[in-house]
Amino acid sequence: MVNNKVIPEIEVITEIEVITEIEDKNEIKPNKLLPYIYRIPDAGLHLYKFGLTNHYIGNNQIKRSLIFNPKFIFIMVLTEILTSVMFITNEDMDLFLNVGDFTAFIPGLRIHVTIARISFFSTSVAVIIINYWYTRKGKTHNWLKPFEMMAGIKTPKDIGIIFNKNKFCINILVSFFI
Repeated sequence: MVNNKVIPEIEVITEIEVITEIEDKNEIKPNKLLPYIYRIPDAGLHLYKFGLTNHYIGNNQIKRSLIFNPKFIFIMVLTEILTSVMFITNEDMDLFLNVGDFTAFIPGLRIHVTIARISFFSTSVAVIIINYWYTRKGKTHNWLKPFEMMAGIKTPKDIGIIFNKNKFCINILVSFFI
């Protein structure tokens, strides 16, 4: 009492209590969505934006350039495969020069690089077809689930992370992409 007045007691919050309160809010729990501090709203959209998949996560308002359209990419990859197949038996050096296939001028390298190019682009065609087929059937890709968790759409339990020992994995996954 000062001058016969009662001074109300003030609760003193220490810095340690504030830090533990913040840590509790930011703790990753398997049954709840990621805390806002760890969420990446655009996680997984880069795959859609660059034409690697037709499945977008969250924001469907994103626009992608015509050059990243999967159908356009499919046509370009098929064109590369067909030109490589046509040039594998060709011996006309002027044609290689005009087309820009400079591996033809290094002895012993042309056929190997052409076969490697055909196998690489054939794999690309297979991936594009599988992604298109999954999108048409309405199936979701299992490998996109971590991106959905990082965007704050699904909980860790929804994607299969349940046990406490997996919290370490979630923390590493989230900290890697932040």
